[in-house]
Amino acid sequence: MTKSVFYQLYDDPKKAAVLTAKSDLMMALEALIKKSGLNNTQAADLLGVPRSRVSELMNGKIDKISLDALTGWLGVLSEGQVKVGVVSSTTAAHSPQTAAIA
Repeated sequence: MTKSVFYQLYDDPKKAAVLTAKSDLMMALEALIKKSGLNNTQAADLLGVPRSRVSELMNGKIDKISLDALTGWLGVLSEGQVKVGVVSSTTAAHSPQTAAIA
């Protein structure tokens, strides 16, 4: 598997790994929200955040949302009405995580 583009953009592998993880989580969360049929307001209510935060997620504002927030949101969505299939990682520092949505 090829490394994410962040490894080409940044000399710091830790920064590249964090950005890769954030990007992967953001795409998985966006897919979960869309698949569930939630609008931004409903998703925000479920996550307990302002609607603007969900808009930032849906618009790919990677610098606006922390990795901790994204992982927390994944936990909320996976325990609610939305089902998450498999989230796996193969050497997270060297390749992006993948998510399968059930």
